[in-house]
Amino acid sequence: MKLRYFILLPALFITSILAAGPVAVCEAQVNVALPANACEITLTPAMIDAGSYDTNGHSFGRSLNGHRNLGPGYYNVVLTVYTRFGSNSCWSQVLVEDKTTPSVTCHPQTHYLVASDQPITYSTEDIVTISDNCEPLAYTAINVPDPSGYGTYTFSAYAIDNAGNTGACLNTMTIIDAEPQDYCSSSRSDNYEHISNIQLNSFSPNINQSSGADGGYNWHYPTGNNILYHGTTYTLSYTPGFRFSTYHEYWSVYIDKNADGDFTDSGELLHQWQGYGGNSFNFASPGTVWGWSRIRVVMRYGGYATSPCGGGGYGETEDISVYLRPYFFIPWPGFKQEDLVTASNVIAGQELLVLGSENPTEEALPREVEQRRQLIAPEQNSSFPTITQTGISVFPNPVRAGQEVTVNGQDEASELVLRNMTGRIVKRYLQGTTRVEVPANLPAGIYLLSGVATANGKLWTKRVVVK
Repeated sequence: MKLRYFILLPALFITSILAAGPVAVCEAQVNVALPANACEITLTPAMIDAGSYDTNGHSFGRSLNGHRNLGPGYYNVVLTVYTRFGSNSCWSQVLVEDKTTPSVTCHPQTHYLVASDQPITYSTEDIVTISDNCEPLAYTAINVPDPSGYGTYTFSAYAIDNAGNTGACLNTMTIIDAEPQDYCSSSRSDNYEHISNIQLNSFSPNINQSSGADGGYNWHYPTGNNILYHGTTYTLSYTPGFRFSTYHEYWSVYIDKNADGDFTDSGELLHQWQGYGGNSFNFASPGTVWGWSRIRVVMRYGGYATSPCGGGGYGETEDISVYLRPYFFIPWPGFKQEDLVTASNVIAGQELLVLGSENPTEEALPREVEQRRQLIAPEQNSSFPTITQTGISVFPNPVRAGQEVTVNGQDEASELVLRNMTGRIVKRYLQGTTRVEVPANLPAGIYLLSGVATANGKLWTKRVVVK
């Protein structure tokens, strides 16, 4: 009997070893960063495995519990190690972080004004390009000065993504005097005939310029946007006026499509007609620039004007200032059209803020100009608006839901704001608060806590990890 047990016990021991099979070994805490061009990362078993093995030396496979493409946040991930003899599992806590800074590019601006007090219409897609691997952004801002005259001015923009990464840019805006010295002169004698009326059917609304005998030349200073979209068709009508008898007149209409101060480039002669009385014609705007330019109407007796800049003879010349621009409007990520500052809704001394908004769907509306709000920001300090973390600390971090955190370096006159990863406000904390409680029902994940620093009055943003 003893001999039989002596033989069986080793057999049972060997059987136990064989039954052990694969052993899964996981890292307790795994941190991975998102790629620079995507808001998800593909998790692989190798990222979790900390040395799994099989007690019998068999080859084994590894799989995860369905977690493949993960965005920012905390995840409990199960690793399973398996052979044909069995399987074993373990789990890791995985933190996926977005460490890519938003790309913010400020494009240099040049505007040719018809007068030093001419208002400038800014279009955001022309000023700045913002992109990020994770969109929409939590916060974007743009500072555009209101130029007080000709010269060079500084403008800036910056963006914060939902992980608290900050991108910024700085560039210049140059305002150039384009009136009248940059345009060729043109004159006639209005002793017998003159241009009585010019009407341009546009979207901004129609331009209707009436005048009498102006000594041979008149420039109609713009009273509105006078916008012409590149490639869009418009109708221009003109009517002569006479002092005594009616005469046969020769008409030429030009547009300075590239705003270089003349009307002699290819395609800038829009129309010619001769006859008694007035006429109208359709034309597609051949504009190639974004900014102010002119349409010139020349009426001449005895033959067409040999040059848009020539003088002499009977008749008259009149210019209309028009604003040339592309039609389509491409907003930056996180931009929302109704958040723009308009001429009738100026927020003095403040930045243009867009928080947690979604990209709008662009529609080509026939009266686009009347429906779009243009960005006309107030004059601001040209210094670059920085976002600082200096002197700010949040402790403890990570923190559990329902636990209090202490904020050091916060301006007590400013409120604290806690946002989730989509930019939505989770909770606001009263002014004077430096010790705040994380909501008890808050899911685990990464959140943004922001406020104003005491040291320099600048906005700060800190990531808070909730377990």
